[in-house]
Amino acid sequence: MAKLVVHPRTFARNHDKFRRTVEEVKKLGFNPSKQLFLIALQALTQISKSRWESKSNAFRQWGWTDEDIVSAFEKYPKYMNFSEHKITAAMNFYVNTMGCKSSYIANFRALFSYSLQRRLIPRGSVVQALLSKGLIEKFNTWIGLGTMFYSFLCKTQIYIKGGTWVSPISQYLNFLQNYAVIPVAVRYVSRIASNEHSFTVSYLVNSCGFSPESALSVSKKIHFDTPKKPDSVLSFFKNHGFSLTLIRDLIKRKPKVLLFNPEQNLLPKFQFFYSKSISSSKLARILSSNPHVLESDLDKRIIPSFNFFKELCRCDDDKVFLAYKNFSSTLIRNLQPVFAPNLGILREIGVPESYIMAKLVVHPRIFAENHEKFRRTAEEVKNSGFNPSKQFFLVALQALLQISKSTWERKSNAFRKWGWTDEDIVSAFEKYPRCMIFSEQKITASLNFYVNTMGWKSSYIATYPILLSYSLERRIIPRCSVLLALLSKGLIEKFSVHTVMISTENDFLRKFVIPYEDPYLLKLYEEKRGLSY
Repeated sequence: MAKLVVHPRTFARNHDKFRRTVEEVKKLGFNPSKQLFLIALQALTQISKSRWESKSNAFRQWGWTDEDIVSAFEKYPKYMNFSEHKITAAMNFYVNTMGCKSSYIANFRALFSYSLQRRLIPRGSVVQALLSKGLIEKFNTWIGLGTMFYSFLCKTQIYIKGGTWVSPISQYLNFLQNYAVIPVAVRYVSRIASNEHSFTVSYLVNSCGFSPESALSVSKKIHFDTPKKPDSVLSFFKNHGFSLTLIRDLIKRKPKVLLFNPEQNLLPKFQFFYSKSISSSKLARILSSNPHVLESDLDKRIIPSFNFFKELCRCDDDKVFLAYKNFSSTLIRNLQPVFAPNLGILREIGVPESYIMAKLVVHPRIFAENHEKFRRTAEEVKNSGFNPSKQFFLVALQALLQISKSTWERKSNAFRKWGWTDEDIVSAFEKYPRCMIFSEQKITASLNFYVNTMGWKSSYIATYPILLSYSLERRIIPRCSVLLALLSKGLIEKFSVHTVMISTENDFLRKFVIPYEDPYLLKLYEEKRGLSY
């Protein structure tokens, strides 16, 4: 009954196929009286032979033999329900990031079931930090790297040097904080205790929630012996809608704020910002990511800069805050002498004023470049064939201003690894210059999914480089999961990848989900987007 409620589709299969699959699962040695029997049944009824082979290939690429794959399925059949993308991402993390042998992972299949972002990376980061400090070196040799990962990432308790058992906490910062009181961390804590800023470190850990390591790093930039000033600052921020996480982010970027006088240094600025109709929650998010304005003079710098930028762009107040979030100098420097000549160049070569103002709000940093460099780059973009009257001119200008030659070469190499020629790279940049602004990690992850998971040619992506712009988690994987499901059922044969990806969400649902009246498709799409929890 429990499986019927959660996965009713498994029981809606053709009767003969269902009976054959039940017999197959039974012959594999699964005990019908155990839960794993139904999990194995679900996997074999949902996964076609071609999909099984595709997932098996994902494991073979990491050195698993067919025996490993069958053995893993027999011990933990749920792992074959995971997508190739999840399999590849998890294996890449365990093997290439954590240095664990692929064969160890084959022995601990449950490691695949956990979220890479919410569990594996945070806890793996703790393991790396502790190993780097030599705090769990004996633990490592005692239990084996594979078992250590399994214990640390999966089990409710782990063994620590000195005979102590502790429960891991999902947020690794909290784990490290609690970890500091047990024997394994004695060396590290003693270093903190002997530090001349021990009160500062203790306060940052206990009142702000910093890990001991982060607190030690922050304490090098600030020192106080009593809690009076920092307590008043924390109280001020909490009263203005800052969560402890946002406060911690702010302090990490601007530690000296803990020594401010809230009534003199902070309140007048907050009152000015509130007068510009910004909500406390939005202001908290902006200041936690970019707190530099808090140490600027309100009357001499912030107010004049705010008014200058608003008048220059002829925009609403919220656009000024957006510009500041992206470039702190917006409210802490006199940018008029810098902006004026650079804007003059763009107007002179025919860039529409509306395009200039829109780009100035979102990417003000590029207009603060050295004037000569800005002029040369604008000429280079124009000579490359970009039309100043089109929006891509400013995108190409942004790319060439922001990317150094060495970074350009690294990104080009990321494309070359997927078979792109130099001509392909130049052509892609001309079609969609934003493609060179993406990080190497995003480039590699997107191409890996398109080519290895979906089986599309890399040259096709080079023809439509805009495909690299979409979010892997929010658009590419959810939509491709639906397409793969439709293909496996024979409900579609051909489709334009470009059209599928650029279409709006409503258009995608209208064409590929709603017409088939299959609740599974919508559920699959929402699960992949992380919408159904």
